[in-house]
Amino acid sequence: MQARAVVTAACAFCLVTYVTSVSTAAVIVSSEGPTEDLGGYVTYELTAAADPGERIIGFDFVGDGSWGFFGPMNQVNLLDLPLATVFSDWNGLFTVGVSQDSQFKVTSSEGLAEGASEGPDHLQGAFEYTDLDDAAQYWTFVQIATPELDANGVQYSGTITIEKDGEKRLQEVTGTLFKPYVLPEVDDLSLSTALPVVHGTVPLTNVDALTFDDINNPVYIPFFPGKPLSFPHLPTLDNAGNFSWDTRGALFGQYEWAVTGTNPYGSDQGTIGVTVGCPDCPFESEPATLSLLALALVGIAASRIRWSRAAGVARRFW
Repeated sequence: MQARAVVTAACAFCLVTYVTSVSTAAVIVSSEGPTEDLGGYVTYELTAAADPGERIIGFDFVGDGSWGFFGPMNQVNLLDLPLATVFSDWNGLFTVGVSQDSQFKVTSSEGLAEGASEGPDHLQGAFEYTDLDDAAQYWTFVQIATPELDANGVQYSGTITIEKDGEKRLQEVTGTLFKPYVLPEVDDLSLSTALPVVHGTVPLTNVDALTFDDINNPVYIPFFPGKPLSFPHLPTLDNAGNFSWDTRGALFGQYEWAVTGTNPYGSDQGTIGVTVGCPDCPFESEPATLSLLALALVGIAASRIRWSRAAGVARRFW
């Protein structure tokens, strides 16, 4: 197995040579959730995991000064004093939720702590247990409270110290903490109906809210040129994409509404198109036209009856 010597010179207890090597040990995000009483933030907890039979006894997120957690993060400033809360020593004095503070989740008195530094854009520190009985194969050792919608996230790099059978080694770890942007997607919906009420569902992905851009002014293409836009009933649309429209009284033609779906990361647009009537049906006409046609047919029928009666009377005199 290939190995190389690494000297970490940032802290006194690290001025020894360890061996870094390939291992299945890793750092994973073991918890992620909204930061308590801090809107728009999410708190991540990281857990270091070693191989069976090994235990994690320390970490170094200082190195030569270039290691650490770097990116936007929240820090709790106790009593408005410049009292660093890099480690969890002062958690009992917090007047806010502990999840608001970016910190290493161990008290400095439990071992040797060096290189502590924090700010709105970084957290650095190195630590090693003095009593190795406190160490274990898994260790949730740090939490970071960071803005939920930050595109770059928090980058981290450092080492964890692993012990087995009296031998120590360093495992390099790097990564990025961020909540990936999930943009909304709104697909088009096309409907055609001969029924008075039309229903349909707009296909949506990651959409929290869905609204008409201008419910009163859809794009309208009449089947009978020159007809103005007219529909007495407004359609309805909910955030799940359920669309409904009572088309009674609407002039025949094609209607198209623009709709916009949003979530905290952005927006997307789609359309809802509805065809009312049948432009290719030779006997199809608008309601008003049909009414006039019906009246005309009634008039013709009445005229024929009168003509028939008159003809019958005439035949009697011949």
